[in-house]
Amino acid sequence: MDNEYGQDKNGVRELTVNDFDLEGGSCLTNDDRSGAIVFYQAWCPHCRDIVDDVVEANNKLNDRHIIFAVHGQTEGNGEVFNRFGVSGIPSIKFMTNKGKITEEFQDSRTSDNLITFIKNNSSKEEPKKKEEPKKKKESKKKEEPKKKEEPKKKKAPKKKVKQDGGTKRLVRKHRGIVQTGGNAGKLKKGYRYSGKRLKNGKPEIVKVKKN
Repeated sequence: MDNEYGQDKNGVRELTVNDFDLEGGSCLTNDDRSGAIVFYQAWCPHCRDIVDDVVEANNKLNDRHIIFAVHGQTEGNGEVFNRFGVSGIPSIKFMTNKGKITEEFQDSRTSDNLITFIKNNSSKEEPKKKEEPKKKKESKKKEEPKKKEEPKKKKAPKKKVKQDGGTKRLVRKHRGIVQTGGNAGKLKKGYRYSGKRLKNGKPEIVKVKKN
């Protein structure tokens, strides 16, 4: 007896025992699509009555979901019927995107009801992806204003002055004291030795006060 389904005939693929992992209880050739599997016998009038609705539902699903068929008289398919507990026919069961055979279709067998059955069960089996928590914007640290560097005190410029004999010598100002380089005793006019010594060991020279 000819099968009621088949790719050349109406687009619903017929499965064999080789399409299943009977031990694991799943379909191996669903290409990660959820859908339904129709278990039927070609001699059964009720099975033949639902062919048009099954084909219509499969076409409307637009390959996002898929419907397969398993004919009980195909060699080896009796094992498939037994594995998934098919006792009455036609029997329609939901198939997850992982190929697991689960819920039994209980509603009236119309194309719209079949589509609703597949979509409702698919939404349960395929959890929504968790949204990744939004990354908190890193608060920009306020840059501390750079401290203004205090201007370095300029050293008093060294001046060149003429001493006795017409030679040029350096004169340094230090706390109001004028000290000349050269030999001790050769002082500018108006200056004298104080008898004290500076921190650098040189004799202190002070300006002569006018009476």
